[in-house]
Amino acid sequence: MFSEAAIKELEAIRAKYPSARGALLPAIYIAQREFGHLSPQAYEAVSAALGVPKATVRVLLRSMRCTSISRWKTCCATLHECLLHDTRG
Repeated sequence: MFSEAAIKELEAIRAKYPSARGALLPAIYIAQREFGHLSPQAYEAVSAALGVPKATVRVLLRSMRCTSISRWKTCCATLHECLLHDTRG
């Protein structure tokens, strides 16, 4: 699970968005920093921290074929763009 510092950071980020889904990209970034990679445990931690289904986190990343946050950043400039455009090539 997340460290206490990461949980506080996630809570602050979550407060900035009207829905938990809006905080997914920053939460995924924190998960990669905390876990070193985006593992099933990282998906679970993001899911639990934001109160969204684990499948939502996993499908969002799989739909972009991203295995790391650096790759994700090159795929799309914003989460909104990612959700609106099919960039799977």
